[in-house]
Amino acid sequence: MNSTRRKQILQLRQRMESLKAEAQEVAEALSAVREEEQAYFDAMPDGIQGSERGQAAETAIEALDTVIDQLTDFSDLDLEEEFTQATA
Repeated sequence: MNSTRRKQILQLRQRMESLKAEAQEVAEALSAVREEEQAYFDAMPDGIQGSERGQAAETAIEALDTVIDQLTDFSDLDLEEEFTQATA
């Protein structure tokens, strides 16, 4: 690998580190929204939980869980190991 490509990779790694930090911040903010939605659902009477409104809340909670998990997985990437192998 030549020095130009190595330099590009290192610059991209720095950008990804920034993105990882931002992804973690977004995941934390979404977690707070998810907790509010869960509290909203939990406060519903049983009859409403089974209604369209309750199902919509459950769907939103599940979607938030998925996004939070994906953002967390991204923010947990070990870029040092991956990029060390790429620039070796």
